[in-house]
Amino acid sequence: QSHKLLETIARLSSMEASGMVVESVLTDTDQDHTAPMQEYHLVDEKVLSRLLRLGSGIEFFEELVTSFGHDAEQLLKKMRRAVSEHDYPALQDSAHALRGSASEFGAYQLVNLCIEIKQLKPFEMTANRPTELLGEIQHTFDNSRLMMIKFARHRREAKN
Repeated sequence: QSHKLLETIARLSSMEASGMVVESVLTDTDQDHTAPMQEYHLVDEKVLSRLLRLGSGIEFFEELVTSFGHDAEQLLKKMRRAVSEHDYPALQDSAHALRGSASEFGAYQLVNLCIEIKQLKPFEMTANRPTELLGEIQHTFDNSRLMMIKFARHRREAKN
């Protein structure tokens, strides 16, 4: 699922970069609602706006956010299992995948925490730090997803 999500975002981004017209359901007046909103500090609103413009409207964006949330929950589950079983390679793989998905959504605090957990050494798997970091990652993910949902709601309301 994560792979499919990243492929879709990459395909749409390359279409935009190559000059292909990517239709947006936003009108010019709707696009004026891009003033930074401080409550979205966990995610880069510019990235979210770009994703919104790349797709076929707010519904597509909401599907992306839902897919991201589902995929991230699965990765977090794998990470919890890896930490409890001291499975360093599994933790590294899942953190890498989550970092990639979070990056596509501009969830840079989540990206930084994934980088931090990837920098752990194998001998640190038996210490408290992996569990602490995983708690921070879960908390940051939950709040980032909430901000993405609020962003979508704000855009939907601004359109009406």
